[in-house]
Amino acid sequence: MISQLNTTETPTAQVTPNVANKALFDHAYDHITMQILTEAARQLYLATRPDSELAPEISSIRGNFLAFAELDSPVQIRATAPGEFVVEQDNRQIADFALKS
Repeated sequence: MISQLNTTETPTAQVTPNVANKALFDHAYDHITMQILTEAARQLYLATRPDSELAPEISSIRGNFLAFAELDSPVQIRATAPGEFVVEQDNRQIADFALKS
């Protein structure tokens, strides 16, 4: 789900779903679904943990979905604090997430 991972001071990644994946895109979509955005948040959460080689159990995920993320423009996810993430497209917030282990 994510690519171009940057784990510097402000971790970021591009949300890049595989539209050929029938489990994620079972019919024609013009947007990125909330399941894909949630998975992108989970992947960035795991990639930014100090023990990133381990796959900890995630005890909670909270997501707020504010707008549709369209397929025709890049979507970025970035960490705003440990376990907290914002999804943006075209300088507009699409969603935010908080994850806990």
